[in-house]
Amino acid sequence: MYTRARELRELNERLRRAHAREREVALVLQEAMLPARTQVGHRHTAVRYRPAVGPPRYRPRP
Repeated sequence: MYTRARELRELNERLRRAHAREREVALVLQEAMLPARTQVGHRHTAVRYRPAVGPPRYRPRP
């Protein structure tokens, strides 16, 4: 029983690290997709984008 509990703790820790890494990658990709301030040209310009969280959703074509 203790062996199984230890295995589950180790697996849980691996999953936590993998999730943290995926989130880090998503945030870096979001930052890379945003235009640089010099490209925008005006500091009050709004930039809209969809956050990179979760899988892309299927959208049927009209």
